[in-house]
Amino acid sequence: MNVNIKKTKEMIICPSNSNVFSPFRVADVEIERVEVFKLLGVYINRSLKWDEHVKYMQQSSLSYSFLKQLKRSSVGPDDLFHFYATRIRPVLEYACPVWHSGLTVEHRNRIEVIQKRVFRIIFDTSDYLEFCTAHSYSTLHERCDLL
Repeated sequence: MNVNIKKTKEMIICPSNSNVFSPFRVADVEIERVEVFKLLGVYINRSLKWDEHVKYMQQSSLSYSFLKQLKRSSVGPDDLFHFYATRIRPVLEYACPVWHSGLTVEHRNRIEVIQKRVFRIIFDTSDYLEFCTAHSYSTLHERCDLL
C-alpha cells in the first residue's frame, strides 16, 4: 500500500495533554500530529468533544443575509422555508448520528439558536417552541434524535 505522507496525520485520542507516545514515522518521515482533524466533513478532536464541529456548523450555516434579502423581495414563507430546508438545515444535520449523542447542552443550544433565528426571519415568531408545537415543526434536537 502506498501512503501519501503529506496527507497522513496522526491523532492520539486521549483527554490528557501528555505526549508519552513517540512520533509515528513512515519511511523515516515523521507524521504530523494534530489535535483536531476534519474527516468527511466532521471535525474531531483528540478528546472526542465537538467544540470545533459546532463552531464550524455555526459559521457554515450563516446564510441569514441571503434569507433576509429573499424576505425583503416578498418571497413567501413556504419558499423561504424551502431555502432553509435545502441550504442551511443540511449543514446543521450532516452526519448527526456520529456527533449528536456526544453534544453538551451548550452545544445543542448553540446549534438550536440557528433554527430559532431562521424561524424568526421567516415566520416573524418570537416563541420558538410554541411555534414549533403549533405548526408541527421539529426542533433540530428532535430531528437529530430521530436521525
